[in-house]
Amino acid sequence: MNYLSAVLLILIIAGGIGWIGYSSAIIRAVCRRNVVSYFSSTRGYLFIFAFVTLSGFYAYRDEFFTNNLANLDQLSLWFPMLLLFIVPAITMSSWADEKKMGTDELLFTLPARDTEILLGKFLAVLSIYTVALVFSMTHAFVLAALGNPDWGILLTTYFGYWLSGAALLAAGLVASALTGSTTVAFVLTVVICLLPVGIGAVSSEYQVLRQLSVAEQLFSFTNGLISLASLAYFGSLVCFMLYVNKILISRRHWSAKRATNMGWHYLIRVACLAVALISFNLFTTRNDTTIDLTAEGLYTLSTSTREVIDDIPEDGSVSISAFLSTDIPRQYVPVRKKLIGLLRQVDQIGGSHVQVRIVDIEPFSVQAEEAEQKGIRSRQVQEIRGGKVSGEDIFLGLVINGADEVVIPFCDVGLPLEYELTRSIRTAAQEDTKRRRIGVLTTDAQLYGNFSFAGGAPRRTPKWQIINELEKQFDVKQISADSPIDRKRFDLLLAVMPSSLTAPQMANLVDYVKSGQSVLIFDDPLPMTVPGGAPRQPKPSPGGGMMGMGGRQPAQPKASGGRATTLLAALGLEWDYEEIVWDRYNPHPQFSQLAPEIVFVSSSRGDGNADSFNTDNPITSGLNELVLFYSGCVRAPSSEDKPAGISYEQLLLTSTESGTLKFDEIMESGFMGQSQLKRNPPRRKDDYAQVIAFHVQGKRDVAAPPQPPGLKKDSPPAPQTVTEKINCIYVADTDVISDQMFVLRAQGLRPSQDGDPIEFDNVTFALNCIDVLVGDTELIPLRTRRAELRTLETVESEKKTSLSAQIKELEDAEKEFKERVEKKQQQLDEDVNRIRDDKTIDDTTRNRLMQMAQEQRNEELEQENEEISQEKQARIREIRNRTEREVRSIEATYKWLGILLPPLPAILLGLCFLVIRIKNETTNIPDDRSRAA
Repeated sequence: MNYLSAVLLILIIAGGIGWIGYSSAIIRAVCRRNVVSYFSSTRGYLFIFAFVTLSGFYAYRDEFFTNNLANLDQLSLWFPMLLLFIVPAITMSSWADEKKMGTDELLFTLPARDTEILLGKFLAVLSIYTVALVFSMTHAFVLAALGNPDWGILLTTYFGYWLSGAALLAAGLVASALTGSTTVAFVLTVVICLLPVGIGAVSSEYQVLRQLSVAEQLFSFTNGLISLASLAYFGSLVCFMLYVNKILISRRHWSAKRATNMGWHYLIRVACLAVALISFNLFTTRNDTTIDLTAEGLYTLSTSTREVIDDIPEDGSVSISAFLSTDIPRQYVPVRKKLIGLLRQVDQIGGSHVQVRIVDIEPFSVQAEEAEQKGIRSRQVQEIRGGKVSGEDIFLGLVINGADEVVIPFCDVGLPLEYELTRSIRTAAQEDTKRRRIGVLTTDAQLYGNFSFAGGAPRRTPKWQIINELEKQFDVKQISADSPIDRKRFDLLLAVMPSSLTAPQMANLVDYVKSGQSVLIFDDPLPMTVPGGAPRQPKPSPGGGMMGMGGRQPAQPKASGGRATTLLAALGLEWDYEEIVWDRYNPHPQFSQLAPEIVFVSSSRGDGNADSFNTDNPITSGLNELVLFYSGCVRAPSSEDKPAGISYEQLLLTSTESGTLKFDEIMESGFMGQSQLKRNPPRRKDDYAQVIAFHVQGKRDVAAPPQPPGLKKDSPPAPQTVTEKINCIYVADTDVISDQMFVLRAQGLRPSQDGDPIEFDNVTFALNCIDVLVGDTELIPLRTRRAELRTLETVESEKKTSLSAQIKELEDAEKEFKERVEKKQQQLDEDVNRIRDDKTIDDTTRNRLMQMAQEQRNEELEQENEEISQEKQARIREIRNRTEREVRSIEATYKWLGILLPPLPAILLGLCFLVIRIKNETTNIPDDRSRAA
């Protein structure tokens, strides 16, 4: 339906322009005369060549390959500036040449109205620009060759290019009407067009003025939206400039006596028209309606949201108050715009059950005080303005009231707005007693925070963001495993780092797991967010005196020494508490220096594992990418050992370019005895992908525990077997739910100022796990709803070969250096053994010689290791630098292909025209003149 509406809209605009052109023979004649004149020389074709080539330079900048997305975002970023060159080149001769050659008087003596001549001129320059834009559409086919672009976004993008060009062409006609020199007309056009193009940059601190800039109005089109407000803006600019142009060419009708009065009269008219059009645009901006042409319908309310609104009780209602600053930095403009669009759709669909109130907030206003009283907090956001970094406090929060109250303090750039809004509406519509309950197990991870004496002063560490997130939707309580856990109290038990539990606590957790209640477990061999909390390390000592004074109580040992043996046995899983995963797969060239232990799990970028995410499971089917820090891996039992009735479903896998390291292979003793990470430890690749997470569920019959002593003889016989139920998700990484992941989710990771933020799905994965375990999957489609990751597949395929060769070289070099070390060590060991086996010397001499040989052996081995290490680092740098050069060469090749191929049709057409013109000129020469020559 959206595509049909868009096509109808474009056809209406095209039909209106066509009707204007064909309703008057004068308009058609003037238009045809100017178009034929423009393309009757090579100037027109050179212009098209320059336009398409310049657009290629902007479209395929280095950021295009860094972002690795098949779109025209880089061209869209610079397109308004490109128009400052293109528009003057088209319009500078429209009126100036007429004045220069004196044909303007002849033109105005025709039996035609000034308006008809003006419209003919405008349609002529618009036709020329349209032809140039059609030739530039070859960029769309280049993108199709490189990847799989969103054709809906490309359609709206080019429609936006056409509208913005049309608006500035009307301004260019005004400049050309002011002078008889094409050079002066070019400069004047640039000056006039700078006002709508540059007003957003010059007055970036004023939201109202920024909305009047071409770049701001073009933004909706480049995101796949056809906006009513943007259509009104460009249409208003065309009408205003054409009206001014009409006044300029009508001045010849003014008598000399009345010229001054007429000038003031029309100046007032122009001012009134400008005020009226600006007011009209402000009105359409506040009441904007859009047509969403994105392939995934990203800006249209989903079915899940509509169902949540429909499920509001008949006697219930939800009120939404949005407190939004009017003057906000540029990066938050899309957030505010999308949020307002979603709220208007919710208000329209909700009817009497949903009331939406949008409050525009100015600094230090009464509305700002109201927002703070309701729990909305301003955030200071930095922005570069006028070459200086300035910070300002802005509000972008929501308060949703119903049977319950939900507050969204701030809507950040990476927050899934529709999901947050829909979840809040559903939660607010329910009574607090109907919320599902989640128990959070107390472990050394301290999810609820704890008192710390770091630095010598007691302080309270805050609770993890995962708890704040869960409290928005669930009734969350902290629970201890010191006593048996009530099986009927919670819908889900969350256990982070259960390997830190003591033996009695572990026994209570295992009993709960075997009862079939839903359990979500995160454990980690090297948790970055829990310093000193590795399973193989001892538990921290509890208590202690004030300010570190007094004796500290001895810590209780961890169950099975931190191996969580009984828990894993209950689940039927294998997890080595010393095993840390590494993976050479890295889809982000800008992060190529990261250690392989920072694992990127992705199936849609480059050489990832197509099976990294289980597409048949709702938890992972919509995920794009996760990042894991020094995670572990987990293994299911073989098919022969797998218990009947229990299923093991893989959720997350690394790529096949991965392996594992032991804790001692990656950690070493550093300054003051503190453990630190080793640089470039030797790594050996496995021939399979590592599994990070499993969903274990089902039931099984096991032998019943022995009867307690002292039972009466007439007691009924105990059953021989009992049924155990399991419903547990086990994730071998805790950093997946760290606070840093919530920050990345909210703000995104932006590698460059112009680049798109990288979105990691760590938080989404964790929340999906919770929803599946509690049996509520309604919001999962919303949480994973986003644009498909449309990468440059062709470029990635080329890079894959080069990167695979790099990995092979690194592995061969690693193997070579290891063999050299082993060979040297073997030689030195042989020298020591030779002395030990020499029977011609006495024991005292032998021991002294062996000690000397051992010391010499250690010195030589240490020196050899140092030399090999330096040579190894040099070889690694050489291999990586060569690979980086190859990758850049691949990108440069496609960059120049993208720049040089699109202009070829214009060049060929120009050459054909030149050949035909020369042939016609030669053919039309009379024979007598040809012989005379």
